[in-house]
Amino acid sequence: VHVHNPVLTFIIMTGHAAEHSYSEIIEAGAADYLTKPFEISELQAKIQRLERERRITNLLKSSNEALARESQLNAAMAELSTALIASVPVEQISSLVLKNAKELTSSSRGCVLGMPHRHGELSLTAASDALDTISDFQGDSVGCARCQSLRDLFLKDRRPLLENRPESA
Repeated sequence: VHVHNPVLTFIIMTGHAAEHSYSEIIEAGAADYLTKPFEISELQAKIQRLERERRITNLLKSSNEALARESQLNAAMAELSTALIASVPVEQISSLVLKNAKELTSSSRGCVLGMPHRHGELSLTAASDALDTISDFQGDSVGCARCQSLRDLFLKDRRPLLENRPESA
């Protein structure tokens, strides 16, 4: 029974190479093969090639993950930009921010706190529980202890917890 394990790399060494084709050996899961007798330098060269291939594969995997993350961020920004351009209500934008923040952080919980200009106080505009549902809140209603502590910190210091300002401003 053949079991493929991508972590294990092995080289088949055989004295009967004529009994198997190269493609059969590779299909069986080997990375390469040597026929006996062989020189140590030949084995070293194959090991070095396999190490190079593993490094390149890891680099490609990391690059693909970074590109996927960038694509995810771009999609979130596009969705939020579309909502902002369309002048949707703050509650809907808060829900979009919450949904995208949860997806981008792989979190099941979150909250969006906002400060309406007319009130001057921090209010919870969207929150979610562990069941991945989004609830909208108005005014002083705060759904989770973490959101409550952030709100309390803001009300105490009267300074923004995080600002989104262009650097030129």
